[in-house]
Amino acid sequence: FVEKLDALKTDKCPDSGEKILNNLLSGDAENKIKKLCDDAYANTDAASLFSDISNKGFEFDNEYYSGGTSWNYEIETNDGDNNLKDSSARVGRVFREEAQRSIIDLPTYLPSFDPEQDGCDMNAAFCCWTQDRQANDNNGNCNTPYDSQCIDSDPGDNANFCYTDHSRSSTATHVAGGFSIFGDIQNGKENIEGSIHCHGFAWGDDARDSSSIYKGNNLFFISMYDHMYTRGYVRNAPGSAMCGCAENMAVVTRADCTEIESEEEFKLSYDAGTSVLSVELLRIVDVDFNACNGVDADGNDDNNDLESYYRRLVEEGRASQSNFEKLQKILVGTDAGKCNAAIVEFMEEQGIVQSSTSAATANKGDSKEVKVKDPAYENASEGGDGDMPDAPAEFV
Repeated sequence: FVEKLDALKTDKCPDSGEKILNNLLSGDAENKIKKLCDDAYANTDAASLFSDISNKGFEFDNEYYSGGTSWNYEIETNDGDNNLKDSSARVGRVFREEAQRSIIDLPTYLPSFDPEQDGCDMNAAFCCWTQDRQANDNNGNCNTPYDSQCIDSDPGDNANFCYTDHSRSSTATHVAGGFSIFGDIQNGKENIEGSIHCHGFAWGDDARDSSSIYKGNNLFFISMYDHMYTRGYVRNAPGSAMCGCAENMAVVTRADCTEIESEEEFKLSYDAGTSVLSVELLRIVDVDFNACNGVDADGNDDNNDLESYYRRLVEEGRASQSNFEKLQKILVGTDAGKCNAAIVEFMEEQGIVQSSTSAATANKGDSKEVKVKDPAYENASEGGDGDMPDAPAEFV
């Protein structure tokens, strides 16, 4: 807006856009404009409630993100009963009609996303799925006939579980304490849990950052539309929520990542009679869900990776280094031995210390680095605008 005012300068009106705004707002233009923008977002009609997506109430939503409900448990039969597209039809409608044209709030009414309950202070969230329940979508290994080829089928593998601390999401999972370990410390083995798939997102500290404004949209897209509705990925790891803010999730090696790109139309009005400047969000033109552009520890581009995307947010001054370091305790990295090292550290915090013999065995190890990314997302981020791949026509 300031640039547009600058372009209107004439000999009779040589003031800069910034000076004009300061005059109109009696100084402190930047903070006052920010407040006007806050009000515009808060008062827009282009807003949707997360609770309206399923329209099934708190209990269903909480159980879904814990890894339960019919959306997670049911498997289609050979006769076509329990069809996922039928039971979750509202998800497809919300994606088409709301997720790309309105602001969806983050579901802070659910414990796993509530800063006042289980916590949500790192500005990052992710999901980890352990099962595939839908065939013929080019994802996972569920196949037909369903009754024999889609029993306990696996999602596409892109991460490893290290451990789950059950107390992190006890309100959501109804497990008060304890832990589950997914590494063989004594024999130095990792990746023993089978195929899992993790995917998440992060947002900037500034509430006006598009990554923050549309974080509810991003959660909906990742958790309900792209992975459950489109791919059929469901279920949680023992003792962990299926999806939640990072501090409430299992410790894993990595997660894929989606970021938001939005286009909005605002109207700024100035009433000369009352000397009041107002800002109105007229409409949300489009919300795109793209593979994250990130930076690895060596400064190289590293797309579709949650840790790398968060590093980029830090480098751009949009997120804090301290939160990034906390996130790295949850996304521990894919180098061989990092998962087991995280397990050893956690066990020591529980007062369980390995013997010198097992420590030597664990350090020797035979694990190999595993860093698998979702190929559909990876390809989307190369040589193009980074848009997510379209769902098959029959799913739209």
